[in-house]
Amino acid sequence: MKKILHLVNDEKFIGFAHASFTEEQAAQSDFWVLSGAESLKHIKFPCRLLTVDQFYTEETLAIVNAYDLIVLHFLDTKYDRLLQNAALKPKILWIGWGGDYYWLADTLADFHMYKPLTRKLVSKIMGNQLVYFFSKKVNRIRRKKRLRLINTGISYFAPVLPDDYQLIKKSHPDFKPQYVQWNYGNLEQHYIKGYEDFTVTGNDILLGNSATPTNNHLDVFEVLAKIHVNNHIILLPLNYGDLNYGKIIQQKVMGLFPQQAHVLSEFMPYEEYMKLLQNCGNVVMGHIRQQALGNIVAMLYVGAKVYFYKDSVTYAFFKNRGFTVFTLEALQKDPALLDLQLDPETVSFHRSQLISIWGKQQNSMNTQRVIALLS
Repeated sequence: MKKILHLVNDEKFIGFAHASFTEEQAAQSDFWVLSGAESLKHIKFPCRLLTVDQFYTEETLAIVNAYDLIVLHFLDTKYDRLLQNAALKPKILWIGWGGDYYWLADTLADFHMYKPLTRKLVSKIMGNQLVYFFSKKVNRIRRKKRLRLINTGISYFAPVLPDDYQLIKKSHPDFKPQYVQWNYGNLEQHYIKGYEDFTVTGNDILLGNSATPTNNHLDVFEVLAKIHVNNHIILLPLNYGDLNYGKIIQQKVMGLFPQQAHVLSEFMPYEEYMKLLQNCGNVVMGHIRQQALGNIVAMLYVGAKVYFYKDSVTYAFFKNRGFTVFTLEALQKDPALLDLQLDPETVSFHRSQLISIWGKQQNSMNTQRVIALLS
């Protein structure tokens, strides 16, 4: 039987990958975590835990060479030595998460992840310590070296959206890894399980998904301040991400919308969170890069209206596939959109489309195609 080695981080949704690959009987999948931790916190299935130094021993690399495919779940620099290993026999599939590959598209002249107000805030907070992946003026040599490393060591690449692959190819026509379609989880078993008949009923606003600058919070606040959202609660999740950035955003939103803002600064039970979401008929995602896709998919399924900036990668993805999605620019011109509801026919269309793209059957087919790479 063919064997696949998954190199993963200790994250909850890695369980989705474990379920997808172990359900397929055509190949054996083993999962390893390279970490200095003494135990795993989020992964609940059998998984080998070893340090980076333990991984790069001759004995361990001999075991690695017995596999037919290596899957990197997020391209971390700790795998660089693996990519440089000329004696490595298995081919490598890189399953990207967004944060590990958007530096490959951020060199495009017309692609900017931060809107003006957020860009100023990020510069103020981080100054010259901006990670080189997101800097357009420094570390160009390191970027080129890393791209050469990817082209040399990686055979296949599965970004979150196919549009991301096209962005990278536009920025770097010499990008060599072949495109593979694969995503974590599926609608029926993960994203809407237990809420298949759930429908949003209110017109409150869910804004963003985390305390990260790529949400472009300040710029979205500016839009909402101009259209006077007095009758709408603004639900703002800040319980995940950069806590220092989150504190700044919390202070700002409470100053602008003291009566409307409902900040989530701590984790809460899922059932309580879903009760809050039931009132959010409007979802505003200010990201330009792909982010919060699971949240977006789930909210589209339950009938919410979703707003993006017109230059958002995710907006283009959904718009090109017939979804009724909106732009923040359109909302600024017509604030009455917040009080409209999608008609049942549109919601039904959204559900069928979402299942066709992220349903269990499609996820299984994508996994089978990955296994077919071994033949």
